[in-house]
Amino acid sequence: MNGWKQLSCHGLDQVLLVKMTSCDKSSYEFIASDLELVWSESLTAEEAQSRCKNYNPRLEAPLASIIDHIMSTVDSHCTDVFSATCDEQHEIKIELKNDFSGGIPFRWQFICGKSEQKAQDVFLSPVGRLIMSLQITNDRLFDLIKRKDEEIRDYKEFSGVTVSRQYLETEEFDQDRFNDTLRRSKEYQNAINKDIISILTSPSVNNRMSQLESDISNPLPTLQSDGKDQGIHAKIKGRSRLRRPRNKRAPAKGVEIESDNDSPSDKEVKETAVVRYKPTSTSSKSSSKKKQVDKRKKLF
Repeated sequence: MNGWKQLSCHGLDQVLLVKMTSCDKSSYEFIASDLELVWSESLTAEEAQSRCKNYNPRLEAPLASIIDHIMSTVDSHCTDVFSATCDEQHEIKIELKNDFSGGIPFRWQFICGKSEQKAQDVFLSPVGRLIMSLQITNDRLFDLIKRKDEEIRDYKEFSGVTVSRQYLETEEFDQDRFNDTLRRSKEYQNAINKDIISILTSPSVNNRMSQLESDISNPLPTLQSDGKDQGIHAKIKGRSRLRRPRNKRAPAKGVEIESDNDSPSDKEVKETAVVRYKPTSTSSKSSSKKKQVDKRKKLF
């Protein structure tokens, strides 16, 4: 369980959003919020083991199995096994009562204090980053579709390529028409009219937000080039060269490609250098041909 889950508890009028994370199934962090206040609790392995003995003295099970049982119960949306109380100091206690494996009675209590985090930091900032990532993905996909249409158009106009199966042929992508059709669809209307709790607890949103958290904590190495119309830079023996994509002509002889590691003086020399060609005249070509013909006549 890594995303937000909806939790209804006896004793509370409002629905809580809860999130429980555990890296090694021994310690855990539990966060609860009503979209106004945020409560949290963090337990180490020793603290979790001590609490388990206090509430379940007859239970003998590995701590990892106990943490897994608690997380699966929270994830199952069982409303009849949770109860909650909130005191004047804004401390909330959420109690869990159900059966452990084998029918053994099980009891647990989350004792959450008011967190210094605000609901804006817990929900608004991640949602804002999610919107930006989806916008970048959307723009990249639109650009890719348009370039694919140009590629298909080139095949049809200059190579005479046709589709072997007629049902596979599609019209060229029109972004305005696509957006208009999407906004009129029932799926789009249902999505934009959902309440905030349903959106935050959606599996697809939770998966995307978990991926963003992973990208922030462990960022991937950035690419030097997006590979659209440029070659891929590769460092060979300490120098950066440009590999030509396929179907690209090589530069003329004598023309040097500017390297990323060139000094400013080298770049100035390359910019001011003049490439001189020594064209062969038509008369010299014809004279050489005549000499070859004369040699052949002498042989006969």
